[in-house]
Amino acid sequence: MKTKTAVIYATMYGTTEKAAKYIAENLSTEVDLIPLDKKNINLANYDTVILGTSIHMGVVLGQMKRFYKHNLEELKTKTLGLFICGMEPNLDRQNHELNTAYPPELQQKAKAIAFAGGEFLFDKMNFFQKTIIKAVTKNDKNVSQIHYDVLDHFISQMNKP
Repeated sequence: MKTKTAVIYATMYGTTEKAAKYIAENLSTEVDLIPLDKKNINLANYDTVILGTSIHMGVVLGQMKRFYKHNLEELKTKTLGLFICGMEPNLDRQNHELNTAYPPELQQKAKAIAFAGGEFLFDKMNFFQKTIIKAVTKNDKNVSQIHYDVLDHFISQMNKP
């Protein structure tokens, strides 16, 4: 029987959606790409679930946190993949963000976990967000640092039997 995978993502500016689409396009299973704002996601239809969310200043999007808390027991019965998108440049802090983004019981069950990089998309930010990013990074231009090499490794791990 062919397995079916749900790639479920939460995004603020669209970067996590880009990463989720890239993953979905390169998996060897039948895949449904599901934005988390879609209501009534039936996890029973899937053998494998990949969760992806953006992380901003160390904080996971609330809708992802609510989703995995509400579905924790069912998620623990699935083959799992977990990824986050963010712009943290420091490797130790990236690992910390990965370790705190999802609960330990999901991380222990995950077949693959990845920090997929991210983007600063100033044209999609409000004034407050732009001001914070400019102050912290000393940058005011769009930047794309999606780590496709990391995503390729993640996909490779997920495609293994």
